[in-house]
Amino acid sequence: MVLQIGKNYTMKNGNEVHLLRIYQDFFSEEEFVVIKQAEQVFIARRFEFEAHITDGSKRVKRSNQEKIHLYRSYFRGRDTMVATSFTNSEGKRIYYPWCLSRKKYPCPKVKKSTFPCMNCKVQKFQSITDKIIWNHLRGVDQEGRESFYGIYPMMDDNRVYVLAIDFDKKDWRQSVKAMVNSAEYFEVTPLLEISQSGNGCHMWFFFEEALEARIARNFGKALLKYSMLENPELSFDSYDRMFPNQNELSVGGFGNLIALPLQGSRVKKGCSRFIDKKFNLIEDVWGALEKTPKLSMSVLKKVTAIIEKKLPVKYYESSTSDLVEELCLFKLSEQENLIFEKPLRIIVTSHLSIQKADLTSEEIVQLKFLATFHNKAFYTAQRKRLSTKDIPRVISLVEIDKETIRLPRGLKDKVKQVFPNVEFSYECEEGKIIDVQFVGDLYPKQQQALHALEEKDMGILCAGTGFGKTIVAAKLIADKKVSTLILVHNTNLAGQWKSQLEHFLKINDEPFVELTEKGRKKGNLK
Repeated sequence: MVLQIGKNYTMKNGNEVHLLRIYQDFFSEEEFVVIKQAEQVFIARRFEFEAHITDGSKRVKRSNQEKIHLYRSYFRGRDTMVATSFTNSEGKRIYYPWCLSRKKYPCPKVKKSTFPCMNCKVQKFQSITDKIIWNHLRGVDQEGRESFYGIYPMMDDNRVYVLAIDFDKKDWRQSVKAMVNSAEYFEVTPLLEISQSGNGCHMWFFFEEALEARIARNFGKALLKYSMLENPELSFDSYDRMFPNQNELSVGGFGNLIALPLQGSRVKKGCSRFIDKKFNLIEDVWGALEKTPKLSMSVLKKVTAIIEKKLPVKYYESSTSDLVEELCLFKLSEQENLIFEKPLRIIVTSHLSIQKADLTSEEIVQLKFLATFHNKAFYTAQRKRLSTKDIPRVISLVEIDKETIRLPRGLKDKVKQVFPNVEFSYECEEGKIIDVQFVGDLYPKQQQALHALEEKDMGILCAGTGFGKTIVAAKLIADKKVSTLILVHNTNLAGQWKSQLEHFLKINDEPFVELTEKGRKKGNLK
C-alpha cells in the first residue's frame, strides 16, 4: 500500500486518523508511522497500521467454508498429520508433530523427552481438518487457546504440492525483489507472505499436481541462481531455507515443516499476511490467493532447463552421492561456453581480488559458484538422521561488496581455466631471507609429502596424529630459507611448534623481536 503523508485514513473501527510521518528504524530498517487522532499523536508499526485501514474495493463474498476449501486447495501437505506449537521460555515459537499420544503412557517421551517421534511405535498423529484450519485463521480454538499450525509439505512418495522459500536475513527485501523479478521474467508468479515476525518473507509456489520434490527443488535452486544476476550478493543461505529441504525422506521421517500463513492473531498485527512485490499488504486476501496460478510440471522443467543452459555453473557436483566418502567438492564443467576469452586483471594478496566493474553479471555468478561447494558435514548428519539445524547445505567462500569480488587464493588455477587470458598481479609480502638449516631426517612418507608440497605454490598437508607434520614444515622452511608466519589456534600448540622447530632447525640469524599483547617488546618493561 502506498501511504501519503498528510492524508486522512479511515480505520476499520470507524475512526479517522491523519498520517503525519513515516520513519525507518536505524538498525532493523523496519518502518513506523506517526499518526494523529483527534488531539492525540500515536506511533505504530507500518504493517499494523496498513492492516487496520479500510479498503473500499469490491470483493467476492465467501462463506467460511469456501475460504477453508480455497485455503486447503493451495496449502497442501500431508493430510495425516499437522504441526502444532507452543512458546518457550525465551518467547520463541516451537513447532512439533501433533500426536494424540504425546507424553501419555506408553509414549516414549514420558521417560525420555528427546525421543524422536519418527522412531515411535505408538504414533497417533492428528490429521489436518477444516476445524483446525479455521482455528488457525481465527487465531484461537474453541477453548480460547492460541492456534498456530504448520504443515509437512513432503508426502511418503517424496512428492509435494508446494515449494516455499524463506527469506529472513537483514537484506531479505533485496533478495525477495530479485527473486520476484526472476519469477516474473519466466512468468511463474509466486505468492508472497510477510512472516509471523514481520522481519522476513515466505515465497510460495503452488503446483497443479503433486510433483517430485527433486523437480520442485531444482526449480527453486535455478530461480535463486538466476536471481544472482540481478543481486550478486544474494546469499546461498536461501538454499537451506527451502521447503521441502530434501529430495527424499529418510526412513520413517516426515520432512521439514513450515508454518501456515494467515494466522489470526498475527494477521491483526499486519504479519502472516500476503503482500505485493512492493511489500504492501494485500487487502483482498482470498482474491489474491485464488488468482495465484498453480504451475505444471512441464513449466517447472522448462524454466529449470532454460536457466541451466544460460547459467551452466556446474563447478561443484550438483548431485551428491549416498556414500558421503565419495562426495566430490569441485567438478569444473567442460562446456565451451564457460570459457571467457576477455582479458581480466586479478590482484593476488591473501585472496584473489577482482573489480566488479570488469565483470558481467553472468561472470560474477560463475565465479561465485566456483567458490562454493557442498558441505560434507550436512550430508553426514542427514545420512545418520541427525539434526541438520545450523549446518549449511553448501559453503560459499566468496566475498562480494559494492566494488570487489574476492575469491580464495587456492582457486587461482581454476579461475585461469575459466579466464585463460587472466593477468595476475601479486601484492604479497615476500618476507626476508633467513639463514637456517634442517637438523634431522625425514621418513619415506614424510619425504613423499615434502616433494608433493614443493611442486605447488600452496597446499594442505592432511595427515594423522604422529605423522610428523611439524617436521615436514620445518624442512620446508629450511629449504625455502624465507621468514615464515605460523598461525595456530591456542597457546599449547604454539608451544609445541616452537619446541619442535627449535629441535629440528638451526637458526643462525638473530632472534626476531617478540611483542606482548599490549605491543611492548618482551623482556622490556619500559
